[in-house]
Amino acid sequence: MRLKHDEKGRLLFTRCSGDGSYLNYLQLPLLLMRSFIIKGHTGGSREISMFHFKCTSKFRKSLVKIPDPKLLLHKPQAMPQCEFLTLNLTHYPKIADLRSGYLSKNQDVIDEAQRVHANVLGDLLERFSYAILFDLADYENKGDPAIAMGELQFLKRLGIQLLYYCKTSACSDKNVENAFLKFKDVSSAEMVVLLQGGGNMFSYESLDKIRESVITRFQDHTIVIFPQSIWLRYADYKLDYYRQMYNSHPDLTLLVRDQESYAIGEQMLPSAKVILCPDMAFQIGLVAFFAPASFDILWLKREDSETTGYVIPRPPPYLSLHVEDWTNWITPKTDTMEHIFHLTLNGLLFLQRGKVVITDRLHGHILSTLLGIPHVILDNNYGKVFNYHNSWTKGLETVRTARTAEQALAKAEELLSSYGGACQKNSMTFCDYNENLSQICK
Repeated sequence: MRLKHDEKGRLLFTRCSGDGSYLNYLQLPLLLMRSFIIKGHTGGSREISMFHFKCTSKFRKSLVKIPDPKLLLHKPQAMPQCEFLTLNLTHYPKIADLRSGYLSKNQDVIDEAQRVHANVLGDLLERFSYAILFDLADYENKGDPAIAMGELQFLKRLGIQLLYYCKTSACSDKNVENAFLKFKDVSSAEMVVLLQGGGNMFSYESLDKIRESVITRFQDHTIVIFPQSIWLRYADYKLDYYRQMYNSHPDLTLLVRDQESYAIGEQMLPSAKVILCPDMAFQIGLVAFFAPASFDILWLKREDSETTGYVIPRPPPYLSLHVEDWTNWITPKTDTMEHIFHLTLNGLLFLQRGKVVITDRLHGHILSTLLGIPHVILDNNYGKVFNYHNSWTKGLETVRTARTAEQALAKAEELLSSYGGACQKNSMTFCDYNENLSQICK
């Protein structure tokens, strides 16, 4: 990977091969999801560029605290942000989140996540022409399909041809074996094996089993696991079993979504390369509203094994509050990859029903950030939501944290007072039809 500033001081990214030209990073609008096609490599250079920013004199002088660039062994020192932005983060795997406390706007948080993706994954994947991708989420937990969509989006931007994929429901041992037999002779210098990100390592055995099936077969190919959160949920004997399985691969890279997972990953997977990297759903980019709000407050409350079991407090009579888990907000099913996009769109639609959102789901937080919806986050039972917030979104001005349901409701009411009276400023916005059906936001 090469990093370069153009004549206006904008940071650009290109692949090492090709003609050396540099391009600005362009978002693919969400409304074009249905036209998404994975295209094969047609030859020539394959390039991806990062979002650009103006490196003004004020920005050049601003500082972030980062560890000493030499081996990260010394006391943290100050470095100009522009210099920090030129670091290859695969060489500094723990410090990618150090700008997050300085980023207060949704667009800035999204841009930074995409910049880190380009930096880290661009460096890891740039030498490959082909990929196969296992465990694309096709179930109603809308956050995991959003991750899958971001992964597909990034591969398309990178120009890597996807030779094979399997959705979670289809990733049987037989299908993994068939993929191995079909592609085992593709050179390891040309093809990389990729595994879906999420929050399910050492905690959801059906998904660890899929990864085991892939890792034990593709021993001769580089394997990259997209960003994960780690929850050590199993009994010790089972943790040891899967720890040995992951460490058995000679060229495995694990991307992790927060500092806590980084520490666990380094301890559990000494044979792997562990790198901090934000969630792949940020590849979707800033999302324009496409539906009006139905409620003052939408409470996305998880109902699975990660819930803390809190009780919803009674809201004041002047507030409309709706409580639901989006796994019950069913998406019409198709048998193609398009279903992943429909699940993601349905999750975005679900959240837009609230002027303010309260959630204990990580992707309730992430997709609300993409939508620009003010929201309050509660933690799940092992710290995943707060850990991610502390790493990547702690400076975001439209987010509040709460330790109890009562605090969450009070803070949501404060956000509603601050932000809920005005229409969203994204394009295609609508006023609340409960207030005035005939008024269209300008």
